[in-house]
Amino acid sequence: MNDRFRTPVSPKRYRLMLCLRSLLFFGAGVMVGAGLLLYGQVRFGLYIHDEVENTFFLWRAIGEATYFLQDPETQLALALHEFDKSYLLESRRIGVTLMIIGGLIAFVTPWIQPLGWRRPGRAWTRRTRSG
Repeated sequence: MNDRFRTPVSPKRYRLMLCLRSLLFFGAGVMVGAGLLLYGQVRFGLYIHDEVENTFFLWRAIGEATYFLQDPETQLALALHEFDKSYLLESRRIGVTLMIIGGLIAFVTPWIQPLGWRRPGRAWTRRTRSG
């Protein structure tokens, strides 16, 4: 029998820990991806907000008066300009927070082990009362 791949952990517990690690790693990736998506959308929104803000006020007034005649990109820019900038900044903070928390979870996930077991060297050993 090949003892190289045997572990002192029961197979059920091993599969449970494997599933837990996989789900945590998957959840961390989803959080990082959602944070990146939100952060990118907010950066785009801030860019559009600044572009509309820097447009000559008369052109902006004409664009708002003829809103229904404008192309979709101009309509989007005029609609995003109506949002307060503080909403975009708060959304940016949320995106960065999602990325940080997801990254921390992804960093810590490989160290999740079954309780009662430690790995002092290369082989798993059961903890005893003395050690």
